Amino acid sequence: MNVIQQIVDILNQYPEIRYECRADAIRVLAPNENGYEVALLVHPGRHYTVCLATWHMEFYDEHSAIGTFLGGLSEEYRLEVARRGNVDYLWRIQYRERYGYRNGSAVGLFHYQFWRKKKIRYLQNRLLRLPGKENATVM
Repeated sequence: MNVIQQIVDILNQYPEIRYECRADAIRVLAPNENGYEVALLVHPGRHYTVCLATWHMEFYDEHSAIGTFLGGLSEEYRLEVARRGNVDYLWRIQYRERYGYRNGSAVGLFHYQFWRKKKIRYLQNRLLRLPGKENATVM
């Protein structure tokens, strides 16, 4: 079974999740204005790109790609989005831990209004629960 079909089989267990797919890509739409779109692209040679809004990462291992894709649909991941003026310029993935969130990698733009006041907001999807994470506590 290919990666896209594995994900579709999981998503079909959650009728409230809106998604679109084709042979080489799948995209879950943001559930609301506080969430974000999650996508997975399959490249030739078993290479994958996972996107959480504008943040993205390349994978050569399908299990890691699937795990990151599904994590992006859960409370286990969130995006910290920085804005100056009316331009979002930095997207940082954060991973849930027992007592908060740990920063991961970031993707950013270089052309933004650096002189404007910085504003931070957090986007998070709460569409599915990952196995083994039922009793986690976050402060």
